[in-house]
Amino acid sequence: MKGDDLLKEIARSTGLPENLVQLELKRILDKAGKPSGEVSVDDLRIVLVDYLQDILLKAKKTSFS
Repeated sequence: MKGDDLLKEIARSTGLPENLVQLELKRILDKAGKPSGEVSVDDLRIVLVDYLQDILLKAKKTSFS
């Protein structure tokens, strides 16, 4: 599975509003320079790891401020 079909499946699997999850995934991919129509599971995994690391760093900074 690849591209928009992959994003739809991921969004559906979260149990969250699918349209919002798809929009957020596409935003994250755009920011990383990855076209959502061609993204693979491995591409998505790498991009999401970077995204989560950024979120954790921001949370850490705000909790120690």
